[in-house]
Amino acid sequence: MKNYVLLVFLNFFAISSFAQILEFKFYNSNEKEYTTTTFNKQLETEYKSDFSERIILLETTSLNDSLYLKQKNILTSLDTETHQLIFITACSTEKFIHGYHTSIKVAKDIIGTNPKFRIRILNTRADIIFESHNVISVRKIKEILKK
Repeated sequence: MKNYVLLVFLNFFAISSFAQILEFKFYNSNEKEYTTTTFNKQLETEYKSDFSERIILLETTSLNDSLYLKQKNILTSLDTETHQLIFITACSTEKFIHGYHTSIKVAKDIIGTNPKFRIRILNTRADIIFESHNVISVRKIKEILKK
C-alpha cells in the first residue's frame, strides 16, 4: 500500500512538473509577425543561420508602471547577443513600438487577471522557465538562463 501511494505521488509530481508552453504572436518594430513557439525557426529561415533565442516577456498594464520601467532599465545591462535573448513587451493598455511587442489584445489575453507587472522567461521552445511579479536582477536572470 505504501508503495502504491508513493507511486501515485511520483506520477502526479512528474505530470504536474511539466513546463507550460506560452504560445502567442508578437511583432518587431517593423511590425513583422513572429510566434513564440516558432521564433527560432523563423529567424533561421530569414537569416540562414542557427538561432537559440530565449524570451524575456515583460507584462504590464501601463508603459509608465514603475516596476516595468525599473525592470526594463535593469535589462539594458544584459548583452542580448551573448545570452541569446530577446525582450518582448506585452502592455494591455498602450501599444509599445520600440522593439518586440504584442498587440494590446494579445497582451490582455496573456496578462489576464495578473496584477500590474510580471516578468516571465521562456526557453527556446517557449516553455515558461521562470516568472515573477517582482523586479529581478541581472544576476538572477543569468542564474535562470544557466539551468
